[in-house]
Amino acid sequence: MRRFLLKCGSGLVALLLALGLSAGGGMAVTKRQMKAEIQSFHAFLRDHPRVSTELQANPRLAGNRKYLDKHEDLKKFLRRHPAVQHEVINHPRNVFGSNKRRR
Repeated sequence: MRRFLLKCGSGLVALLLALGLSAGGGMAVTKRQMKAEIQSFHAFLRDHPRVSTELQANPRLAGNRKYLDKHEDLKKFLRRHPAVQHEVINHPRNVFGSNKRRR
């Protein structure tokens, strides 16, 4: 029985990994798409100036669960636009401009 569970467990892990990779686990976004996503994010930020200021000061807040729980609109936006969240956290200059430095 134990051997059976180990076999099934490793097979299940392999299946889940395969599904995750084939189901769009990566964020393949073209430059044109990213530009449109960032423009959409800028429109969002115009309606949320406090969030804009805070994210420019600390882009990593875009991945902070406690911060996102306090800003439900941002959380929803980033859930719909995961490539924007990745870009804000990892390449904030691409989102906010070259005069903003990463912290």
